[in-house]
Amino acid sequence: MRKEKGRALRAKRSEIGGITEKVRGPGITEQEEGAGINAKTERTGRKVRILQVTGGMNIGGAETMLMHLYRKIDRSRIQFDFVSFTTNKCHYDDEIKALGGRIFYVAPPNVSNPVRFVADMKDIIERYGPYHAVHAHTLFNSGLALLAARLAGVRTRICHSHNTQGDHGHIFIRKIYFILMRILIKLNATENVACTKAAGRFLFGEKSLMKGKVDILYNAVDLAPYKSVKIDEINDLKAKLGIGEGTLVLGHVGKFGEQKNHAFLVKLAEFLVGRGLDFKLVLIGEGDLRERIEKEVMDKGLDGYVKFLGVQRNIHLYMRMFDIFVFPSLYEGLGIVLIEAQAAGTPCVISDTIPDECDMGLGLIKKVSLGDSLDSWYEAIISSLKRERIPPEATTKAISENGYDLRTTVKTLYNIYGLQM
Repeated sequence: MRKEKGRALRAKRSEIGGITEKVRGPGITEQEEGAGINAKTERTGRKVRILQVTGGMNIGGAETMLMHLYRKIDRSRIQFDFVSFTTNKCHYDDEIKALGGRIFYVAPPNVSNPVRFVADMKDIIERYGPYHAVHAHTLFNSGLALLAARLAGVRTRICHSHNTQGDHGHIFIRKIYFILMRILIKLNATENVACTKAAGRFLFGEKSLMKGKVDILYNAVDLAPYKSVKIDEINDLKAKLGIGEGTLVLGHVGKFGEQKNHAFLVKLAEFLVGRGLDFKLVLIGEGDLRERIEKEVMDKGLDGYVKFLGVQRNIHLYMRMFDIFVFPSLYEGLGIVLIEAQAAGTPCVISDTIPDECDMGLGLIKKVSLGDSLDSWYEAIISSLKRERIPPEATTKAISENGYDLRTTVKTLYNIYGLQM
């Protein structure tokens, strides 16, 4: 009785997008709650359920990779559910529900609420499971999610590192928090997974990596769309965007956050204008810093050179339209967009902070230090333009051979989950 009262208190309701959802603790839609969510069928073990813990399923490297895998798995046997830390509707939410997944909300974990977070996570796992595995993608905060999974009796508990740096900040308490989270991960994760060796080294340590205690799960790309792009589609897209023939198209795809370093792109655009270059810089993505970057572009009089397109679906078309993909990130676990750019045969000028594993061996990657002059970046862009575009047959073959095709990655995922294909 006391447990039920606690659940009721946590299940405070609010209106979100016209659908009533519980916004603390078990955040399943009221429609699903009333229908019982096919509890009998779900709990018999006939369909294996995996709980994916993410911050929210908006477009991003890890989220896009996860959706590629979700579309490819045999959903008659395996289903994904998702834990989100935001009540706002995310980009992939509708598709997740259409594919049979459920989305639960819990208040995001932080220094002030670890006990509540663990209790809410445990409640979700126990009420809507059983879950074959809990797969956490939230870097240091994964430790709390996996502790909850362990307390709920989940045997397969996966910590997945997607990055080579975290937001440590300069607050002493936060640094202590991250140290404790690393300990929790070590104690509660049964499987350590990373998108690259560098990402694995960052979260799990060099010893774990060298001892083979970290599985590498490549950020796979669906290569099919890249094989069938027509030149008419590219010309139509340029016309729609008002990009003239002969204009150099520089592209970037990424969330507007500190990590992606959009401020550097603005400085680069200003430098290229000074060089008299006829170009357009196309920025795809959303994020907290978009408004600030847009203002900076306007203040510098660059609005005729920089285009903000927000979130776009047909990324393969944009990647093919770009003459050069520019990616000056401060840090990356891998940068799945670099795999997509290479699939399109597009030369990439990138920061030297990005792991070498992003290079598919096609000669399309040119690294430049963020500490180098803007003139060095300009020279890298100009020299990259001199090479002929590689045909899609060659790019997709190289990416497949490097293990970044979906078929190979899905097989690895099944192995990590301890399941048969």
